[in-house]
Amino acid sequence: MPKTANPLKKWALLVHICADVPQPGMQRASHANLLQMANIGSSSEVWVAAQLARPGPWTYRYIFPERPPGSGPATIKPAHAIPSVNSGVPGSIQDFFTWAAMACPAKNTMLVLWGHGFGIDYFTPASEVSAPVGAAIGSNAAALTPEGAFGWDAGWDSVLDNNQIGDALRACARTLPPQQKLSIMGFDACAMAMADVWSEMKGAADIGIASQAGLPYLSWPYDGFLQRLLHQPTAQPADVAQMMIEAFTEFYSQHQACYVTISACDLTRIVEFERAVKPLARQLATAAADPQARRNIFAARQFCPVYDEQGFIDFGCFCRYLQVTMPNSPVSKASGLALQALGKFVIGSSYSPPRPNERIALSSGISVWVPPWIQNPTAYAIEKNLGEAYLASGYPQTQFPANTGWGKFLADFREHAWGETSPDATKTPLQPVPAAASGHKGQIGGTGMGDEHTMGDEHTMGDEHTMGDEHTMGDEHTMGDEHTMGAGGNNAQRVFSTVSSGAAGVVLRATVETIGPTGDAELHFIVKWPAASLGAAATGMVSSGQASQPVKSSVAPHPPKGNLSAPAKPLPALPGSGRALTTGKPSRK
Repeated sequence: MPKTANPLKKWALLVHICADVPQPGMQRASHANLLQMANIGSSSEVWVAAQLARPGPWTYRYIFPERPPGSGPATIKPAHAIPSVNSGVPGSIQDFFTWAAMACPAKNTMLVLWGHGFGIDYFTPASEVSAPVGAAIGSNAAALTPEGAFGWDAGWDSVLDNNQIGDALRACARTLPPQQKLSIMGFDACAMAMADVWSEMKGAADIGIASQAGLPYLSWPYDGFLQRLLHQPTAQPADVAQMMIEAFTEFYSQHQACYVTISACDLTRIVEFERAVKPLARQLATAAADPQARRNIFAARQFCPVYDEQGFIDFGCFCRYLQVTMPNSPVSKASGLALQALGKFVIGSSYSPPRPNERIALSSGISVWVPPWIQNPTAYAIEKNLGEAYLASGYPQTQFPANTGWGKFLADFREHAWGETSPDATKTPLQPVPAAASGHKGQIGGTGMGDEHTMGDEHTMGDEHTMGDEHTMGDEHTMGDEHTMGAGGNNAQRVFSTVSSGAAGVVLRATVETIGPTGDAELHFIVKWPAASLGAAATGMVSSGQASQPVKSSVAPHPPKGNLSAPAKPLPALPGSGRALTTGKPSRK
């Protein structure tokens, strides 16, 4: 890299904002986050820069100047305007990083990727805005492109998979001179704190920060984080990561309706973590041949926090419940070893709201994929058929299942469970994704960082970031007697009113799952709401005069996506930590 005349500082925060999306709420959020950065600004020891891709012919790059004490409201002036950038290709990350690293050289760089996130590589964002109202989600998914895990750019119809992101970040790191380092990378997006994601980031950065759960458009609190960093610019990377966790927890303590998580992982230990997971995956695959062992494995899964309908569950919680449901077994022993590695890999984590008796409190910082349909062929999951195809042809080629055998465990479990449920099921092996449908590694209509969570009939309620934070779904978890389905069973349809809005909804499907040795039951609803019943409350653009204020949301409190507000069953403390998972404070290490 050519030498630059700009001074070498201690830290640089670089934010790559992928906001070329059709959701106005997300576009406004990108502007609000820029205002947060501008309001704090750079310092003599810290650079702050960003790139903003939004709908339109131009992409803007910013270097935020220093802000003397007592300065008035910040203004945002781009350093450069360049032709519209396709954020859904690896080159967009590399080009921004090359420019920013030259303009803002620092000993330690923190690169944040801001946008829609899905976790694993079978996300087809176009399906969420292309399907006609009333159509089944995924009915036209085979014809839709692209598919990936992060950074949907609607203007260019593109999205990145995790391996592409890892390759781009490794290329970025190689461009830096010896005295500079890509120390931290983060995903300001939904559901990216997964073992599958971090396995693809080997050699990219030392520390990774992301969320297991969905993330509202409110996003990360860049002002609160920068206030901490500018106060302690000599902090080491692990301490800087903790600054973001603290700022995040503090910010979302003011937004108790949002069920959120954040965690930081030591990516230099990802290989060590994979090696510890491999024996567990092997023992789980072996145990899956036994019907009672399968029931015990799935009981452990059902007690865990579930962050997405696809089956993103907390890994640490899963391991500890395996020790409860399968004591004195090879699976239990392997779970203990995996927990030890997890304790070294996750260097910080937190959650909000701080409700120790709800399932979100069991979050340990890393998610894994255990879809609900591997146990029951009729279990609900968004575009389950495409998920099954991805498990067969796309998932095994990604790093985490390839290095640990996790994909074999899932496939073996599914084969045995489906064979037990219906002997004919074993005659229908997993089918790979058709060639016409496989752009990267498979596809499915799913969730992202905002309102696209609920664009189809069967995506229900979600948390604050669903349907854009302008829409109020009401307090659907308090429907009273009307949610009793009676003799109609799974196919019954009943019309009822939400408590807060009075809007009529139709229960498309209700299922009862019995879980655990005590026979606890969970009642699941799939509800359809007419579009006309969703009342919008505008959030408005944040002006420069409001730079220090967070984006406000008028969404009424309602259940989060997954089961994060469900009651948590107490567990023993983490090995050697002396800390129970259901403490009165947000989880952090």
